Amino acid sequence: MYCFRCGNFMEVRQGGLYCTVEDMYVSKALERALLELKTCKTGNTRADSAPRAYGWYCPWCATPLTKASSDGRQFKCEGCGLELGRSESLPIIELHPHRK
Repeated sequence: MYCFRCGNFMEVRQGGLYCTVEDMYVSKALERALLELKTCKTGNTRADSAPRAYGWYCPWCATPLTKASSDGRQFKCEGCGLELGRSESLPIIELHPHRK
């Protein structure tokens, strides 16, 4: 799975997902919620030159996400069609600070 904040591949450490670039663990609750979402259909991976779209990336294919709602709490991946709703985006904003 890719980090939703930087787009880099996350490692499994101490039984959880960890982003080495952003120095952040993903909570088990968010990890379960992301795993329950639709998986990537295409297997696309982003190009290194891909622009940051609102600073969020698809956890399945690392494509920059686009806003799917005017309030900025719902996102969609143009690469694989994954949709992050409020129930997934709020824990990302509130519970997953990045140290870098």
